[in-house]
Amino acid sequence: MQSKFTPVLTALLLATPTFAQGGDDCATPTSLNAFGTYAFDTTAATTSGFDGGGSCAAGASSINQDLFWVFTAPITGDYQFDTDGSSFDTKIAVHMGGTCGATCLEYDDDGGVGLQSLVTVSGITAGTQLLVQVGGFGGNSGTGVLNIAQFIDPCTVLPDDSFEDNDTCATARALAAGTYPVLFVNNIDPDYFRVTLQPGEEMLVNATNVTGAAVDISIYNANCTIAQLGLDGSISWANLSSAAPQDYIIEVLVDPAALSNCTNYDLDIAVATSGCAGTVDDGLEQNDSCASAVTLGDGLYPGLSVFSSDNDFYAIGLDAGATLVADIFFADIDGDVDLYLWDPNTACGTTAAGTGGPFLVRGFSASDDETITYTNTTGAPQSLIIEVDMFTDSDCNTYDLQLMGTNGMGGGFGMNYCSANPNSSGATGAISASGSLAVADNDVTLQATDLPALSFGFFIVSRTQGFVMNPAGSSGNLCLAGAIGRYVGPGQIKNSGTAGQIDLGINLAMIPQPMGFVAAAAGDTWNFQLWHRDSVMGSSTSNFTNGLELTFQ
Repeated sequence: MQSKFTPVLTALLLATPTFAQGGDDCATPTSLNAFGTYAFDTTAATTSGFDGGGSCAAGASSINQDLFWVFTAPITGDYQFDTDGSSFDTKIAVHMGGTCGATCLEYDDDGGVGLQSLVTVSGITAGTQLLVQVGGFGGNSGTGVLNIAQFIDPCTVLPDDSFEDNDTCATARALAAGTYPVLFVNNIDPDYFRVTLQPGEEMLVNATNVTGAAVDISIYNANCTIAQLGLDGSISWANLSSAAPQDYIIEVLVDPAALSNCTNYDLDIAVATSGCAGTVDDGLEQNDSCASAVTLGDGLYPGLSVFSSDNDFYAIGLDAGATLVADIFFADIDGDVDLYLWDPNTACGTTAAGTGGPFLVRGFSASDDETITYTNTTGAPQSLIIEVDMFTDSDCNTYDLQLMGTNGMGGGFGMNYCSANPNSSGATGAISASGSLAVADNDVTLQATDLPALSFGFFIVSRTQGFVMNPAGSSGNLCLAGAIGRYVGPGQIKNSGTAGQIDLGINLAMIPQPMGFVAAAAGDTWNFQLWHRDSVMGSSTSNFTNGLELTFQ
């Protein structure tokens, strides 16, 4: 019955608000039956504690000094309710029904302008009664306005572009370098394009003039396997590993965290000779992030390659009291390379050349070769990450890596990886699992803790680990890559409640993926994470827990 669309107001609101003070409890709502802007004052209102049950009950029950209206839908269609123009920090909930027996459909805190609230509900039949509940966040109260308008999803009126149907990797449309204006993509209809790169050529792809939802651009090989996962509207890729022309697939899709479902955009494709033509990926790729670090032990690893857009990461283990000595050997004249050691439980990965922290130790100079030495004084074994960082002024270089003092690095059931950022509760969200790793038992429950109270979230899953800082403006880190599935089916989008915790039992025979459900098999490794709503300084955002790796038996 309900749906979260892009907040687009499609009906003109009255220039002067009509005063329509809501009732002080759900049993005595004020009647409304027309679109418009209605003024109210919650200063003298009491807090009802009404929640309406349903999936958004926890949010509705937290509304302070709330007022109630019963709105009778004048036409069949979709509706938007918001408090934009109010003088205080508001919350809103819309329930199906006319009085205290109504069931909660939608709840929002800061989805409108600034600290104002906004919800949309769809599929409402003319004559249906909706109970609208508005009040304050925390102890806030004051004068406000309730705006009610018809909502028209912009994704139903924007036309497909001339390249359709290019909705799968297999139906990608061939393009040359150039600019392709006014293309259209929505959340169920991604766009795919094929570009041919000659040996040594590099392409830079940008989505510009994006009018609605943010988009993500990824690169796939010609066989539709992932080459580089992108989580914003810009990406580059080079044909450095082949002596022959290669086809690559550009995928453009609506960012999963975007509030809107669709957008128009221009696609810019620039192709030029790469400054690293002749330098190819080494045999330890793809180890391009902390989460995808390749495990190494003591030894010499010659002939490795690093690029400015493709740093190298290696996982090592260090026993209590042991000393690590790591060396990289390279010619600085061909490009400056730096060496970092990270504790991934604290921080991992440079964000720009010569920056990042708090690292454990680094080798950072403008001369040939780098060395780092580190002694584990924690009293327990450590799992650490070595990063080989290409300084941004250089494109690429080759190097030899030598390690001494490591013990290798183990894995196991429920192994956490990838660091989470603190959320608005002050804690960092954590994910764990309980039950059984035996596929035949089909008994796995995911649990996310230390979340903000009363925040909505859902679990995501992929075979591939990754690390992307602040994807699409999020306050957290995405710890997955490749094909990412979302647990967003009936009953799977959860509220953290007052305890700040979300639990979900998962069906190992139906792990969601972009192309449908797949079944886990013995020996499979799957990676999980929770995405959740959050706020920073009163502004709505999102965040993530850390990652969890499960290997099934």
